[in-house]
Amino acid sequence: MLILTRKPDEAIILTLATGERIEVIIAGVSGNQVKVGLDAPEAVEIMRKELLDHFEMPTIR
Repeated sequence: MLILTRKPDEAIILTLATGERIEVIIAGVSGNQVKVGLDAPEAVEIMRKELLDHFEMPTIR
């Protein structure tokens, strides 16, 4: 696992094998909560991990 430190309004870019990009933006920090913004192609499904765990979708690692 890669762990990065970011400040509010900083971002991380993920590039897919297709060349498409996903931008992960730290929108804000308040106490122990972090607001994360995601900008991804429409075909990319985004779901919180606890929901995936609840519905047991084995296709996502």
